[in-house]
Amino acid sequence: MYPPPTGPEISADVARTLDDTYFSADPFGYFTARIAALLASVEDTGPRAGREPVPEGSAFDALVGAAARAYRAPTAEARKLQAATDAFAVRHHAAETLLRLTYVLLRRLGGQGSPSVWAEVEATPTLMKDVLKGIGDSFGAGDRWMIFQDLVYPATEHVEAQDLQRISGVTTFAEWFNFSMELFAPRTSLDVSVAHNKFKHGLGVRVRDDYLVTFTTSGPAEDGKLPLSAVTGPHAVNLFDKTVLQFLARPGRLKQGMGLESTTLQLNPTVLLAQAALIAHTYAAMFCVAAHEHFEGRDDVDEFRLAPYPGLLLDGPLPQHITRENDVLAMRQALTLRRDGTAPREAMIFYADGSWQPITFTGPVSSGHIVDD
Repeated sequence: MYPPPTGPEISADVARTLDDTYFSADPFGYFTARIAALLASVEDTGPRAGREPVPEGSAFDALVGAAARAYRAPTAEARKLQAATDAFAVRHHAAETLLRLTYVLLRRLGGQGSPSVWAEVEATPTLMKDVLKGIGDSFGAGDRWMIFQDLVYPATEHVEAQDLQRISGVTTFAEWFNFSMELFAPRTSLDVSVAHNKFKHGLGVRVRDDYLVTFTTSGPAEDGKLPLSAVTGPHAVNLFDKTVLQFLARPGRLKQGMGLESTTLQLNPTVLLAQAALIAHTYAAMFCVAAHEHFEGRDDVDEFRLAPYPGLLLDGPLPQHITRENDVLAMRQALTLRRDGTAPREAMIFYADGSWQPITFTGPVSSGHIVDD
């Protein structure tokens, strides 16, 4: 319980009580539990033909009624697609959580914001571009490396300047912090945060594992037949052959009149969960440092359960260790011209190393069916 408010700003006593509550949480436990649950679904290779057996009734079944059977027995296909989609979502969730906490802590270093970290996290800008700008402005006001180190490494652990383990661990955290920034401010015109927004707001995406896109030097014959070897042999390359997420969007603001585009993202749940885990680890380090600073010197600290510091990530892994450089991340195609009738953005293939390749579609569409050689 809190005392009645006495003004428009939070009092020092209330701020302290709020942050006692906030910093005695275990957000790292949340992310580890969520990722573990998704890993269990992703790595479950046991036979799941059709629907799973329905357990005996429970309180949930009693509340929902007959419809509960559908939630007790999802198909194996539904579980697979849900795990892939949620792996994509948890990576973005971890990244946004890290960036918003960074924004708040940097502002506090500059003497800005509320006396309560929790209240400041609640008040962070709605638009991520404003969060990123605030982070950039704060880092630009000092030694970026030293500022970031102080956010993720306990002050009581600082040793000589050339301690290699500390440098390695903080560097790994910094690389995953930068990776999180790029999820919301990409170096290319592929903006995966748009896909996440489409997923969050109305589930305006399609996730599927039956989508095969292959580049081949051969096309169907006059009778419409295409030899199997044409799409499986050495002269064929699969762009998409696993789970994908497809979404529609108009880049930029609607008043700019951009054309409608279709984007297909490759979803590798194991890679997405690995990235989410390493971002969450970075966030946990930052959260724990801030928590210990909040309780520093307090006689009552033993009354609170503080989450332990998760430790450094020595010698990586770094973002480039998780994916291969030539892995295809996505393909984008225009569906309409711009509103003024001018040409849309060109079609693109995007790769894991940040590079991209324009593609041009020529000739008429043809159809056929694959036959054994």
